[in-house]
Amino acid sequence: MHWFSYLLPILTTLVLFLLRKDYENYPYYLATFAVATLLLGIVQWLVRYADKSKEYLSGFVTQVEHYNAWTEQVVYYETVKLPNGGTRSVRRVRYVYHPEYWQWVLNTGVTSSISHSTYNYWSDLWGTPEERFSTFHVNCVSGGGGQRYLWDKEKNHCRTVTYTGRYTNPLKHSNSIFRFQDISKQQAQELKLYDYPDIEQSEQNVILGKDVQLSELHEFQYINAIYGLQHQIHVFILLFDASEHHVTVAGQQRAYWQGGNKNEFTICLGIEGEERLVKWCSTFSWMDEPTLGVATEGYFLELIDQPLQLGPFAEWFHEHIGLWKRKEFKDFKYLNNKMQPWQLATMFLAAGADSYGIWWFLTKHTLP
Repeated sequence: MHWFSYLLPILTTLVLFLLRKDYENYPYYLATFAVATLLLGIVQWLVRYADKSKEYLSGFVTQVEHYNAWTEQVVYYETVKLPNGGTRSVRRVRYVYHPEYWQWVLNTGVTSSISHSTYNYWSDLWGTPEERFSTFHVNCVSGGGGQRYLWDKEKNHCRTVTYTGRYTNPLKHSNSIFRFQDISKQQAQELKLYDYPDIEQSEQNVILGKDVQLSELHEFQYINAIYGLQHQIHVFILLFDASEHHVTVAGQQRAYWQGGNKNEFTICLGIEGEERLVKWCSTFSWMDEPTLGVATEGYFLELIDQPLQLGPFAEWFHEHIGLWKRKEFKDFKYLNNKMQPWQLATMFLAAGADSYGIWWFLTKHTLP
């Protein structure tokens, strides 16, 4: 349907060209139409991107870097008037100062700006040798270069980071059998379901519930960071009060999260009392064969009525990560990924603006 929006600029250009019989200036009509079509294509990309699903990705800091300040020489020319009324071009030079900055680099290739104090903290903690590197800046007349420190490969010194990415989710607006029941935010609050946790200070709380131990949280942030790139996995552990929730709440949570994102492996655990006794376990993901889910549920079924200890489970998870294989969402490409009404409306509004721009330019400007 959205392809019809491209007809408006075509028809506008063609009608003006034929009515005005401006055959000699056909290149201007073609150029104007090409620019309008390019702008409409950009709008299409933006509305498609705005509707992509958000997923959580994790990595770990491999190095911290300091880039020295540098000075750039910029040469430009000015036209000045002469006493006799003429003009001449004068060469000018100015210098632009670029301040120093610090950043960290993740194993995923993502970089992020950090403060000087953060740089000092990690370089001091790791205690690895300073590495100096050179930089290339166009028209640099002074400064440049930098220093870096590499992670010492100690697990306790690993800085994990979570950030967001975007991907096309064919299931998002489809009416296929893969669609889940829609659960509103108010219903989720009444059912005591979990929302996705926010990213705070570059990390995410991936164990949700009461009495979560910090050491357990760090274990699974580490798992997400270490395996996030190679295995494309992001683990969530959701703790439910088994005295209030039956195992069926896992299905409601799955529906609320619409099955989760393509890289997520979600473990729902029912625990009871101050001892955090394990009462039930249910997992969900998009795996074609839920081998890791079955193995995880089996692990906790053997611990029914025993205190929850996520430390040993983290060790078990490291040994069984090979059971995970992320679902390829390209397998759902057969689903009709239609534009939403707001996207179609945006496309046709942009097409109308394009058409008006074509009319205004070609009728208000005298072409050679």
